[in-house]
Amino acid sequence: MEISSLKLASKLESYVNIFFLTRKSSFIDSNLDKYLNNSLNNKFSISFSSNLSIKLIFLIRKIVKSKNIKNVIFFGASEIKSLYFAFLGLNINFIVRHATTKLTSKRDFIHKLLYSNVNYHVAISEHLKENVKKIVPLNNHCEVKVIYPSIKIENYDFNNILSSRKRNEKIRIIHTGRIIKGKGQLDAILACEILYKNNIEFDFFILGSFENGFEIEFKKVYEKLKYKDSIHLIGFEKDIFKYLMNSDIFLFPSYGEGFCNSYAEALSCGLYCISYENTTFIEFKKLGFINALSKNKDIELLKDELYKAVFFISSNDTYRQKNLDLAKHLFSVDSEVNGYLKLLK
Repeated sequence: MEISSLKLASKLESYVNIFFLTRKSSFIDSNLDKYLNNSLNNKFSISFSSNLSIKLIFLIRKIVKSKNIKNVIFFGASEIKSLYFAFLGLNINFIVRHATTKLTSKRDFIHKLLYSNVNYHVAISEHLKENVKKIVPLNNHCEVKVIYPSIKIENYDFNNILSSRKRNEKIRIIHTGRIIKGKGQLDAILACEILYKNNIEFDFFILGSFENGFEIEFKKVYEKLKYKDSIHLIGFEKDIFKYLMNSDIFLFPSYGEGFCNSYAEALSCGLYCISYENTTFIEFKKLGFINALSKNKDIELLKDELYKAVFFISSNDTYRQKNLDLAKHLFSVDSEVNGYLKLLK
C-alpha cells in the first residue's frame, strides 16, 4: 500500500498538482524523494499518535483549505475516522482506494457515517470490487470503480528469445514475491515432486525475502526434499525481469491476492502462469490470459497442472505474445492514469 501510493503519485504528478500527505517518520515519508521529483515542495509530514486525532484533523483541514485541494485519494482504512471530520463541510471529491480483501463487515452505524462523504471507491480488481460492495457501507451518491494498477511492460521478441535457448534445456520455473505463509511457496516446491518422479529436469528459482519468521518452517520442508538442488533460493533481487525472461513457468499457488503485481508481471513476460483457483486469479483467466488454475489448496491437483504445463509450453508458443499484448492493454500506465483522471474534478 505504501509503495503503491508513492508510485501512483509519481504517475499523476505530470498531469495534476500533487500534494502528498504522509505520517512523519513513516516508510513513505522517508522514501518519498525516490519517487516524486517535486516532493520537497508538495510534501507534508504530519505527526500524530492515533487514527482519531484532533491534531491530525486540524492539520489536514488546514492544508486542504490553504492549498484549495478539491480531490483526495486515500490509501488505507484506519485514518478514515479523522478524514471524515477533517473534510466535514468542505467540497472534497473523496476517493478511497482498496487493495486488500476485507473480511470484517463495516456496515455498522459508525462506519456508515465515516464513509458517508466518499465519492468513489476504487478497487484494483473485480474481486476487490465485489468485496467492497459486500463489506463497505456505500452511500447513495458514491460509485465503485475498478482501476487496474499499471506494471512495467517491455516489448519482447519472443521468437528471438526462444531461438537463443538451447534444445533439451531444463524447464525453468520461477516464483517472485515475499516468502511468507499463505503465498504458496511451500505448495510450489512440493508440487515439483511430480517432475522429479517423472525424470523431468528443472530449475525452480524463488525470488524474494523471508518474512515474519517463515524461514524456519520453510527450510524444514525444503531440506527434506530429494530434489532440493533443483530449487534455488535467490533472495531479494532488484532486477526480477532478467529471471522472468529466462523462465518458462510462473508457479504462484497463493491462497489469495487483491491483484498480484508479481503475477501480472509474469504474464507480461509471456510466461505460462499456474495458480490456485481463488480471488483475482479467476479474474485473470476471465480477462483472456492463457494460464492454468488448480483447485484451491489441493497440492495433488497442482502437481497435475504443473506436469501438463511442461508439455503445453513445449508445443505452443503463441500464448506468450497473446499474454504480453493483453497485459500491455490492461495494465499500462496510460490506462491507470486515465482511470483516475476521469474521477477528478
